Amino acid sequence: MKRLIAVLGVAVWAGAALAQELPVFEPVSGLFYLNISDLNELLEKSDFPKISGPITLTGSWTRVRTVEWLPLGLTLAEGSVGAERGPRRVQLTLFYFSAFLDRRWPLSEQVPALRAFVSGGVGVGTATLILGQRAMTEENFESVVQTAHDTLLRRIFFSAIPRVGIEFVLTDVITLRASLGYIWAPWSGAWEHFSEKIAGPPKDFSGLLAEFTVSYTPKLTQKKE
Repeated sequence: MKRLIAVLGVAVWAGAALAQELPVFEPVSGLFYLNISDLNELLEKSDFPKISGPITLTGSWTRVRTVEWLPLGLTLAEGSVGAERGPRRVQLTLFYFSAFLDRRWPLSEQVPALRAFVSGGVGVGTATLILGQRAMTEENFESVVQTAHDTLLRRIFFSAIPRVGIEFVLTDVITLRASLGYIWAPWSGAWEHFSEKIAGPPKDFSGLLAEFTVSYTPKLTQKKE
């Protein structure tokens, strides 16, 4: 996974270096609705609390125009959801990277600031599942190590991500955007515990994705000299 992140970092750097315009970084927050009913069933059988609610994601969109007809978007986001019952606790963390192309157009000639857009892209992500049990006392590091019970599993997945959305150009430099997409991720490996591969739920990491961004583009970065 470290090699993959390094490759992605080089790709982002190369895209920015070749861009006709300076890249724009947009903070993004989102809600990811993942179906983990089969995982919850197994957790409850093992006396762990079940995980509920969408996963809240935070990260950024990066928009780069490498050539006039090719607006490239890059997304990095991470989020987690967890639960605790008695001494037992569970946490599921997701990280994903995606690259996408988009197309936008005004919804009305009377309101040119309101635009619609569609995008499609591919992504890669990791899921980390932590199953833990509190030590009798956690006042110092030594007591935690002596009674350690935490188990960490990690899994990688590949996805396709279509989106539709609307955006409102509030000013010359500020744009508000909301989108609804779907992370379709049927390509997923097994869980890994240390170097051992273990098959287990969920069957994949597909789900509905709602995202919200606020784009701020300083005038001096709107066009690269």
